[in-house]
Amino acid sequence: MKQIILSVIFVLFGATCSPFDGGPVYGVQNDSIIIKAGGHNTCSITVDNTLYCWGRNTHGQLGSDKYTSDFLSTPTQVGYQSWAAIALGDFHICGITNEKSLYCWGSGILGNEVYSEEQNPVKIGNDTWLKISRSSYTCGINTEQKLFCWGNNSFGQLGDGTTENKMVPTKIGDDTWHDVVVGSSHTCGIRTDKTLYCWGDNSYGKLGDGSTYGQKNTPTKISDDAWQAITIGGEFSCGIKELDGSRYCWGWNEFGMFGDGTTDSENVPTKTDDDVWVEISAGWRHVCGIKSDKMIYCWGINGNGQLGSRPENKIVPTKVGSDAWRTITTGSTHSCGIKELDNKLYCWGDNDFGEVGDGTSGDDADKYAPTLVVDPF
Repeated sequence: MKQIILSVIFVLFGATCSPFDGGPVYGVQNDSIIIKAGGHNTCSITVDNTLYCWGRNTHGQLGSDKYTSDFLSTPTQVGYQSWAAIALGDFHICGITNEKSLYCWGSGILGNEVYSEEQNPVKIGNDTWLKISRSSYTCGINTEQKLFCWGNNSFGQLGDGTTENKMVPTKIGDDTWHDVVVGSSHTCGIRTDKTLYCWGDNSYGKLGDGSTYGQKNTPTKISDDAWQAITIGGEFSCGIKELDGSRYCWGWNEFGMFGDGTTDSENVPTKTDDDVWVEISAGWRHVCGIKSDKMIYCWGINGNGQLGSRPENKIVPTKVGSDAWRTITTGSTHSCGIKELDNKLYCWGDNDFGEVGDGTSGDDADKYAPTLVVDPF
């Protein structure tokens, strides 16, 4: 079995053999090292750095002008580049190649100076990049660990001190950053000293600074503690502290997205349980994570089976099956992961646009348990 290297922040760089230069051709099953869900799409990167995407295609999100359908329910290859990282939004997707170049496609402010719709990957500038995160706007960290953001800025979520949209990657301060995650209208990041900052819209206290109103137009320190990971859902945020793997959430909690057994909202990071967490991913109104036992647990709203069970909301972490998992990712209303035993991709939840990837789609095609993604080969 091939050695697999996974990262919560999905960073992978290195030379591999391309299927277009006579090397082996890999499928999404057995050979995927990264899987990311977002909006109503899912993408995976295989061990040979080939990118596959599936799901909604109403704005060219699948990255090819060959596909005219509004959706595809099985994985389809994107571009000829050698890919290292991927970030999914509602209407466009961005990826980083092994050469550390940034490409985006779909509809919106892609970063190429105009509002555009691109059905094929378009290179964005000439900088080199380590990490990327996107929703209706985009933030990324370049190879000098500087933070750049661009796109919609109605709530100051870009962090440049204004509320003006930015058409190209715009440098945010001069600090160095370890990670950045964007939501619908707020952003959180971890600096290289592992301290936590958030900015943008503060509805429901989702910035975590102790208030529940207004907005912050520049990165605002939330915690001096060292943080391992951060994730953002709809109107709430969650993170894992580095010291002990403890999980904290803040913001809106009406559907139990904190997983602390309550529906009480909080405006500061609030510890949710005494378990040890290694990974966490927030969807629009649900959250999934992996504990130290390598099991996936999900909680929050469950209208489409995104918790891995028949529709019934959960306000505490609920185990998904009994298998060990390598990684977890969530879209708006679906979830995906890679199992440790067979290294295969599974998705579950909302499947209106074929985002589960099993060849089915439609209102009655939601999946209430992990479902094997179809291999295109």
